[in-house]
Amino acid sequence: MIKLDVNQFFITSAIALLLANLLGHLFTKFRQPRVMAEIGVGLILGPSLLGNLYPEGMRWLFPESTASAFALLRELGLVLLMFCSGAELRHLDPRTHKRECFFGVLLGIGIPALVGGLVLSFLDLEQFQGPAADAGKLKLILILSMAVTSIPVISRILLDLDLLRTKFAEKVLSIALLEDFILYALLNVIISSDSGQGLRLQTIAGHVVVSSLFLGGIIFFRSQLYGFFRSIAKATTSNDSTHLYMTYTLSVLFLVIWASSHLGIVSMISAFCAGMILGSGTTEKVNAVVEALRQLSFSLFIPFYFIMVGVRIDMKNDFSGKWFLLFFTLSSALKVFGGYVTGRLSSHSKLQSIALGVTLNARGGPGIVIASAAFDAGIIDASMFTTLIITALATSSFAGSFLDKYRRVVVD
Repeated sequence: MIKLDVNQFFITSAIALLLANLLGHLFTKFRQPRVMAEIGVGLILGPSLLGNLYPEGMRWLFPESTASAFALLRELGLVLLMFCSGAELRHLDPRTHKRECFFGVLLGIGIPALVGGLVLSFLDLEQFQGPAADAGKLKLILILSMAVTSIPVISRILLDLDLLRTKFAEKVLSIALLEDFILYALLNVIISSDSGQGLRLQTIAGHVVVSSLFLGGIIFFRSQLYGFFRSIAKATTSNDSTHLYMTYTLSVLFLVIWASSHLGIVSMISAFCAGMILGSGTTEKVNAVVEALRQLSFSLFIPFYFIMVGVRIDMKNDFSGKWFLLFFTLSSALKVFGGYVTGRLSSHSKLQSIALGVTLNARGGPGIVIASAAFDAGIIDASMFTTLIITALATSSFAGSFLDKYRRVVVD
């Protein structure tokens, strides 16, 4: 067993975080998502740049003696990213915009699934299979990657542009919430099912029922579930101190992840649900604890998740410009078109409908999560992993630039 080099872990962490903060400040000045800066740091410190120019330097930064520590930090970052994403959606209620949500989900997932799936069936995808060698799962992952929408990135873009409290923001985020719930349920089916047996109809049906009941129960009964956990907290804490509520919050998060694993729910999905439950709190103290955890997560753990995503990418050896352009063009066209038709069917102007489609096309964090989960599960290879990551970044950047330019259109 390799002993952890604590000193090296700390110096690498300091270098990575300082670079991420510096680039993040630069990117936000140009209305670009901070996640792009964090993955950019990984590209700089990883095999894409430093590994090519100075391999010894990269090996010094990321020796085997720190691999286990960074793997744990990356996993905690993913869990807390999903937790914070769930907590951000505590006030959203898709039932407020039923028409937009119905058409948005139907077309936002249906068009990529039908048209994208048809196009993919004519392409040679075997070269992108990972160690699992499961063609069915590979195709489903690509369809999910075409249909996914990034709630965290969209929220941050709308916040930066002072659009978060507009009707447009409510509609976009409500559609994105339902879309991502469905896609996360499907992702759970793909990741948790046995690759050796393939995706049998009975297996799919069982996983879909469990995932749908679990996720649907969370979204519609999160306030009641919060009240239940809150009553337990009152009964088990002797005082009302903030640090005890922080301990309670983290304990609930980890217990939900542990319990959900016995239902076949992967950790990132259950963390998302725990965020929705605990984020539903109405007391000032609970909200302060969730916000404090959010600040800590976005200062340390979540940046490291995205930095390590960038470190795993080798642009020189794994990036295919041809496949990136094909996937980016196809997925963006289908997603924007679905959003545009949704807007027109909901009586929005042409430009507002285009804005809806472009915004929903931002894949950001969830797109990266899907790519990372599929790569870790051996469903896709390094080349497709790189393509999906760069697509997520490119669509998020374009959405931010578009909304910045046409900001007045979505307000009207």
